Amino acid sequence: MIDNYGPRFAELWAKVEPILGSGGLIGHLRYFNDPATVPPSYISYPAPVPGDAQMTVAQWLETNVLSSYRNQKRQEGRASTEQRAWRVNLVTNYTFTRGLLEGSGVGAAVRWQDGAVIGYPTELVGDTLVADIDRPHIAPAITNIDAWIRHKRSLYRGRIEWTLELRGQNLNHTARDLIPVRAELTKAYRVAQYRVGPPRVWTLSSSFRF
Repeated sequence: MIDNYGPRFAELWAKVEPILGSGGLIGHLRYFNDPATVPPSYISYPAPVPGDAQMTVAQWLETNVLSSYRNQKRQEGRASTEQRAWRVNLVTNYTFTRGLLEGSGVGAAVRWQDGAVIGYPTELVGDTLVADIDRPHIAPAITNIDAWIRHKRSLYRGRIEWTLELRGQNLNHTARDLIPVRAELTKAYRVAQYRVGPPRVWTLSSSFRF
């Protein structure tokens, strides 16, 4: 019979959800609505911008400011892309204290990340593409598994503790795995861009503690 410390568990939950706003554009909108900075006759006043002399102030504002502002305003409250709201880490260790495996231990960890918003379907409103924030394109969740084997031994009458460990990371993945990071601006879910997933890594370490 082999005695041991028994399995030990640890868990960590985290939620991150950055939200977009349009506070910076509000200042621009107030500027162009201020009579002190925009002539009252701005509807027909020539735009004082090189290359845009054929446009009136009103047309220039609509093309370069107001349309973008309305688009950004309609997207207020949407989650920032590529951000995974929920992350969960689970870790367990098992240590043997007697028998043939005395001083040895095994462990494993699971790292789970929620699905990420990688884009939004868009629709053409006037001359502006507007995102439909109620129907985001969501990439699949990601799960990574780690495992390790550890052996400890006392040397020189207990004066030195020697630890030898073999650790494997991302055992269920390879660098050939592709993770979606951006979707096309279509109603149907189609991935436009990927990134390379984390590689599988093996590490053998030896340490001494005095």
